[in-house]
Amino acid sequence: MYQKPYPEYIDEQNLFPLNFKKSAFPTFSGEDCNVFPRDHIFKFSNYYVAFEDNPNYKLRLFGNSLVGLSSQWYSLL
Repeated sequence: MYQKPYPEYIDEQNLFPLNFKKSAFPTFSGEDCNVFPRDHIFKFSNYYVAFEDNPNYKLRLFGNSLVGLSSQWYSLL
């Protein structure tokens, strides 16, 4: 069973704005040895820089940028 690696209150108290549209950000699987996790996190953070005033938005979106093994790892945190 999938469990988010952050408390439930973050989803409950940090609703996205009404006009928010989730954009297509490149995913990270962890299987390509030429793409490093640190680079993915850096690019993700820069991509969603508009949410710097509410980092919980970025926290909620980050899991969607992971697939495969990295998604499995994230769900086990």
